[in-house]
Amino acid sequence: MNRMVYVAYGNYEEARQKLTSAAKPFDALRLTGFDLYLEISPRQWIRAVDLPKNHPANIMLSQSGFKAGLTDANGQTFTILNAFNEEHRKLAAQHGLYINVPYLSLIHI
Repeated sequence: MNRMVYVAYGNYEEARQKLTSAAKPFDALRLTGFDLYLEISPRQWIRAVDLPKNHPANIMLSQSGFKAGLTDANGQTFTILNAFNEEHRKLAAQHGLYINVPYLSLIHI
């Protein structure tokens, strides 16, 4: 199964509230900062930005060949994970994607 997930490096919900109703989810991601991760083989993930343009995963992405999101034990699918959210990091880890806590969050500890 080829999956993709966005990892936001800020409060995605708060960013969405600052936008107009005509805004798209990607606009909020741009406000928070994000990475797009692609599952290139079972439980092996890579940031899309790290792949060359001619990599098969990039070609498949351009052809909508990835299923968006990770599904938790309750059947809820997450397409955007928040790097600061411990539950999101745990869910990602269960699927083989390990998200580090951004450095800025460590300053406030």
